[in-house]
Amino acid sequence: MTTVTGTISFTPPAPATAAQVAAALAATPSFVAAVAAALSTPVVTPPVTTPPVSGTAPVLKVVFAQNGQTPLLPTEYDYSATDAHADTVDGGDGNPACIKVTVTGPWGGFQPSNLNNAVTDFSACSTLVVSVKSPAAGLPYSMQFLMGGDLPITDAAGNQTSFNFTSTKANVWERFSCAKALLMTDAKAGDVSAKIYKGAIQSHSGTTGTFLLDNWGGS
Repeated sequence: MTTVTGTISFTPPAPATAAQVAAALAATPSFVAAVAAALSTPVVTPPVTTPPVSGTAPVLKVVFAQNGQTPLLPTEYDYSATDAHADTVDGGDGNPACIKVTVTGPWGGFQPSNLNNAVTDFSACSTLVVSVKSPAAGLPYSMQFLMGGDLPITDAAGNQTSFNFTSTKANVWERFSCAKALLMTDAKAGDVSAKIYKGAIQSHSGTTGTFLLDNWGGS
């Protein structure tokens, strides 16, 4: 084995001057400065695109007519009118079906009914509602109901209770409503909302024509 002896010399570098340190710091951004710069940069969020949402059918506790059907009532006694169930027009709730009523004479209307004095119970409802699409603004309509046995529901003057309403737009679905007590309180019998035999939506224009109907019942 060979042993080598000698002297190793090391000269440490001269310490940096204050000017050199300042120059180095100026050329290299500090961590704090880098974070501040990042936080100050605005974050661009892409816009959220929401697809159009179809209307929804109103929640009805009792249904007389909805989506082109009368699911609770087995028959109809339309007066001076004919109707087409499941007519392919959106009833304002995203479902492409309603009831098209063709009026053939004065007071023509859509009048679904139970059979054999069976009744529909509206006692859980507080409001009566219907959607109508009228061919013109300013056309008068009415809603009324009868008790079992075709008995009228009368007010203190002995007149059939009725909710009268008028379209305000042409060919636009409009929703009309009234308090249940207005139509289902009889002057003698009191609240008869549990004894409803049939109901009617009638045109009062006195002329022939058509109107569309949907989402009729109690809520």
